[in-house]
Amino acid sequence: MKRLGDNNETEYYGFCVDMVTELSRYLGFDYEMYDVRGFGVKKKSGNWTGQIREILNGNADFSLSPLSVSPDRQMVVDFTTPFMHSGVGMVTKAPELNQMGYFAFVKPFRTEVWLAIMVAFFVISASISLVSRWRLRSNVGDPQNDNDDKFTLQNSFWLALWSVMRKGGEPAPRSPPVRILVAFWWFFALIVITTYTANLTASLTVNRMSPTINSLEDLAAQTDIPYGLVRGGGYYKFFESRSGTVFERMWYAMIKVREHGVRNYVEGMDRARNGNYVYMADDTTLAYDVITDPECKLMMVGVPFLHRGYGIPTKKGSPLAEALTLGILKMQETGTLDLLKSKWWPKNGCPLFGPAPEVKRGDIGLDVFAGVFMVLGAGILLAVIVAACE
Repeated sequence: MKRLGDNNETEYYGFCVDMVTELSRYLGFDYEMYDVRGFGVKKKSGNWTGQIREILNGNADFSLSPLSVSPDRQMVVDFTTPFMHSGVGMVTKAPELNQMGYFAFVKPFRTEVWLAIMVAFFVISASISLVSRWRLRSNVGDPQNDNDDKFTLQNSFWLALWSVMRKGGEPAPRSPPVRILVAFWWFFALIVITTYTANLTASLTVNRMSPTINSLEDLAAQTDIPYGLVRGGGYYKFFESRSGTVFERMWYAMIKVREHGVRNYVEGMDRARNGNYVYMADDTTLAYDVITDPECKLMMVGVPFLHRGYGIPTKKGSPLAEALTLGILKMQETGTLDLLKSKWWPKNGCPLFGPAPEVKRGDIGLDVFAGVFMVLGAGILLAVIVAACE
């Protein structure tokens, strides 16, 4: 990476810059850095691009970047021992927290449950009023003790409503069939209220689902989310060459819609940040960008694959390869490389895999509530039987 310094001069910074600084101190050499576009890909003509071309042409003694050691590159340059191991990672936009909205309080139950509760409310209110009138007209019970005349339709509505609101209800029923109705309604209201409270709490605390893509196979099996990598790059050619595998299927899916591929790393990260796209690249580079993202809008998904080592390329037969290898081994032995990794991949940045996955909140349907409605219906039937027996 580079930036403008205090004197408006270009300054390079990052893990590789710190590493070459340490190597120069160990081995006692000076160096001068310049930019090169691309890592190095072999063209159909046999020529190389990027950093590999600079080394083959003698313009550079070695290069520093997340350049993976591959058989094709190993044939034309010498590599040091790997200073880091990496694979292909997948990055996408982190899911946003769900906005609950103004009417979040109705989310614990589905629409059909709310309608069923309203119907049950009117049915129990009408049942209380009708049973009371039936007993009153039939002249049953103890007139001195019973209060059936108090349960008009209006009072029955208020009794049912107060029961749901945990406010009791006045007047209290005294006749056996009405008491049965009210007792079963209280049980019904208890189940409804406790279930509603528990599910509303879950609605307010559980705001997101786990990512749906957990592996390369998951990504290849779905068609809703497009995915891609840099067109013409080393990984692109690897996908193309692996016939009869999941890589070849994914490669055909990418070339079928050309827009799925990207021209460079920056374009791939921008597409992932804008949502509904999975970008594949070196997982160490992706991890750095995810951890240091200013808005924490990115997250890694799945497990890295195609593990390779990052090495420093030099010209064939150059003594630099052996000298740099000794320097890298010394940095590994002293723990310097681990310190540099901790510096550039901090643990206190954005969460690498997004917010901790939560269990999905489920709204309650009639299939869950059918039992309590059956109990309420049984209570109404029992009250009618008792009233009829009286």
